Amino acid sequence: MSEQLVDPKRLVFPGLARFYQAGAPFAYAFMRFCTGAVLVPHGVQKLLGMQLDRYAATIAQHGLRCRTM
Repeated sequence: MSEQLVDPKRLVFPGLARFYQAGAPFAYAFMRFCTGAVLVPHGVQKLLGMQLDRYAATIAQHGLRCRTM
């Protein structure tokens, strides 16, 4: 498998072409992981920060039906 994923002519640092070539198959998964790692604290804050009644009121303001337990 000698498929060239990285074009060394387009790199800022052409000497790192082998490093980029080795990491290219994992780049998309790495970016997805980083995005999730940034968004998790925001989601946890929203999930654990308010009471269920406030969530229900917020959802009802947007015209969606919900029921509380």
